[in-house]
Amino acid sequence: MTIRVLPRDRGIRAARVLFLAALAAVAGGCAVPHFERQDKHSDAVAGAPDMGDVVTHLQCEIAEVLDAARADDPAFKRLLTDDYVAYASLTLDIVENEGLAPSLAFLTPFPVSGSGFQRSIGLGAQLSDERHRNMTQTFSLLVDPTYRERAAKEKRVLPACPELASRLRGSLDLRQVIAEGLRTSRPEDFLLPLVGDNTPEGGRAGLTSDQVPNFGATIEFTLTYGADLDPTWTLKRFTGVGGGSPGFLNGSRVVKDSLVISFASAAGASSSAASGPAATPAAAARIRADAQQTAGKAAQDAVTRMILQQIIKP
Repeated sequence: MTIRVLPRDRGIRAARVLFLAALAAVAGGCAVPHFERQDKHSDAVAGAPDMGDVVTHLQCEIAEVLDAARADDPAFKRLLTDDYVAYASLTLDIVENEGLAPSLAFLTPFPVSGSGFQRSIGLGAQLSDERHRNMTQTFSLLVDPTYRERAAKEKRVLPACPELASRLRGSLDLRQVIAEGLRTSRPEDFLLPLVGDNTPEGGRAGLTSDQVPNFGATIEFTLTYGADLDPTWTLKRFTGVGGGSPGFLNGSRVVKDSLVISFASAAGASSSAASGPAATPAAAARIRADAQQTAGKAAQDAVTRMILQQIIKP
């Protein structure tokens, strides 16, 4: 008796072809928001997520909110007067599995005529391959409503956001996150005074990074694609090559996209630079930059806390 087993490379290659074909069929009808890149001229998936495209997509959604603020949308008017800083941590986690699991059964009827009994000898094998990629990027942004004028002054060409954003499926809904968070992003938005905001003399002390109000969101999408091919032939003395678990040819792809982002206002944030009526323009710029740094640290600390909460949650 001779049993032929496919070489490892050929088996994995066959499973990969099957998996990619099933993936293309499933992804075309999926409407869940996620970070998969698309071809610019069609709805076809154009390959693995590109970190740069995801970062641009996020900035484009923030830019849409800034454009709404400049169009006098009352929900975002604070973005025109206060300096807001955003800190983001983006993680793309991709796990791909491919396998080959043949199952054979050889049947031998008992010699007693009409008994219906038979002896079975089963043979099985399993070959699998797993690939895991984890990509992480963190960055901070100044939510500047004059970003277009600044780019023109620096003679920089801004990317076309609608074209780039369309290469990624879905929306992060940052517009809603920002609109809700802006309502309580200043010290005066609170009924009770914030800790550290007032001096014993009744003046404004300026908030440190761990006291600045901030808001943010954790956005996660997990998509699982899977397919298997399990052909089975049942003959008088033979059953196979499928029928086993997890299937003769099988493949799966799990994509988990995670974005943790936080926003903080520099209004009311502390500065190490001297301030007062006699402050020079240079000193005023330094005070503003220091306040932005304090707000950025507050946003970064908030993102760290949100990530830790995800790790240690029960």
